[in-house]
Amino acid sequence: MNTPTIIILPLMLLSPTVAMAQKLPAGLTELLREANPQERDTLKDVAKRLYPKQRKAIDDVIDRIEDEQEALVGKASIVEGWTGEGSLGGNISSGNTEEWNFSAGLKIKREGPRWEHRVDVSVDFSEVEGSRTDERISAAYRARRDFVGSPFFAFGNLSYDRDRSQGISHRFTEATGIGYQIIDAANFDWDVYAGPALRQSDFSDGTHVTQIGAFIATDLKWEITDTLTLREYAGTVLSDNNKSFKTTTSLISNIYGKLSVRLEFTVDAETEPLVGAEGTDIYSRMSLVYDF
Repeated sequence: MNTPTIIILPLMLLSPTVAMAQKLPAGLTELLREANPQERDTLKDVAKRLYPKQRKAIDDVIDRIEDEQEALVGKASIVEGWTGEGSLGGNISSGNTEEWNFSAGLKIKREGPRWEHRVDVSVDFSEVEGSRTDERISAAYRARRDFVGSPFFAFGNLSYDRDRSQGISHRFTEATGIGYQIIDAANFDWDVYAGPALRQSDFSDGTHVTQIGAFIATDLKWEITDTLTLREYAGTVLSDNNKSFKTTTSLISNIYGKLSVRLEFTVDAETEPLVGAEGTDIYSRMSLVYDF
């Protein structure tokens, strides 16, 4: 959004005549269309505060704009239309104990009128007195196909995991199935999905295990306020020999513009861990997040 637009918007929104009549400014739709997603959220919040009786009308305008943009993405090539976020976190301590840890993540998505593609990558490393104490790497790709006029959708999921503390050298999981949108509101989304899964695991003791099981997951997003968002993911892979559970709770607070801070709490559990390894890992992370 350029400077003239930033100057014009407050003048339009603060027009006494318009505010008294509770009518939306004629140029608001075009401003929302030209704004990037973060700017659009800011404009939406300001407009709703100034025109509380038109909150639904503002949401309807944004829904139309997002539908138009998804239609354009659907016509574009696969390398176009991606958005996402990058995150960094970590700390270093010295003195009686030399310790450092580092975390980084990348989340990108491409949303079209029917298809949605998501790629998530995260890494965590910790070292104490020159010895690596933790090493976690996760990467996942998910494709989703919505059905016209239905809360049901189809999905396919591919993931890779490496977790040194649990003795997992390499693990690949493939899953596909059907999902359902329990809630699809302006500030609250909740999906559940399930289907068959295939998993191949290489462990640090040299063993290799291939398992067939079931994949079940739920994903929730709640925009609590204009600047505060809660996300909750819980997933499990169930098989005869081993069951894996993972849940991640994230609280994201916008600092300014495209910059946010995220607090994340994760519980990762295996019912049949390697001998000498703990069955449950609990860890937290604080990161700076940049949207693009």
